[in-house]
Amino acid sequence: SSYINRSEDDIRREYEKAHKAVCASLGVVYKSMFPKGTSKLFSASPTISSGLSAHYGSNFRPREDIVKALVRGVLDDLNKNWQTATPQQRYDMLSKATALGLSLGYGLRIGEAVGMTYVAVDLPHTIAIQGKSDRFAEEYRVLPLLRSLVKPLEELVLFHQKLGMPLELESSLFYRSNKNGHLIPLTRENLWKWLRRVAGSDAAFRWHGFRHRLLSLLVGLGVFEFEMRCFVTGHSGGQQWLNQLRPAERRHQFNRLARVLNEPLSSTGFCLDEFRISG
Repeated sequence: SSYINRSEDDIRREYEKAHKAVCASLGVVYKSMFPKGTSKLFSASPTISSGLSAHYGSNFRPREDIVKALVRGVLDDLNKNWQTATPQQRYDMLSKATALGLSLGYGLRIGEAVGMTYVAVDLPHTIAIQGKSDRFAEEYRVLPLLRSLVKPLEELVLFHQKLGMPLELESSLFYRSNKNGHLIPLTRENLWKWLRRVAGSDAAFRWHGFRHRLLSLLVGLGVFEFEMRCFVTGHSGGQQWLNQLRPAERRHQFNRLARVLNEPLSSTGFCLDEFRISG
């Protein structure tokens, strides 16, 4: 059974309704600018092709009950399979669940989540997130490490060392277990396929929706500065805002983020503290 109580058809209908409203509004503007009889640029009755499915869902913030149900499904999946799993399989499961926690807590893009490295984590204080590769001026953003992520990250690092795996600066943080039981770096396809399986085949959500959720919650938590929210999520303008602050003000804003950033993740019920790979 699915952990998500909102179908793909529901979001499709919402999108079509919103799209029609936009088209109607544009039509009014268009008529005021061009003479009668000019060919229409926008259809009032859009048809939604399968090719658009990757786009229309990204503009919707997932409801909180859906996010909580998704987290509950992940925890249920771990509890069901943990005891009979090999250490490598446990590393796989904990990697994927922690990557999801990072995205819920920091609004990470899926590529940012799977691209995390050991050099990025300074336990238990900070995490450095590498942004999109095409943004040269905003390669990293350093944020307070969330309380819910300290234990699972410690467990991954310890087991990584126990296996004698390399700990170079650019070593991957998250791994998956292949069919031969070997650990190989996690990819976005692996992570997405796992989450879709846990959520259920009729689940309607997009990874990018976690970013929209975090941005909305930050406003509710008192982070009203647009540039500060951009810095947290790695949007354009965030790093410039930080660079303009004096050192004392930077420390103040960092401590402020440390107080508010834990709430968006902890409110979902996300907790991996009990899962020990070697236990």
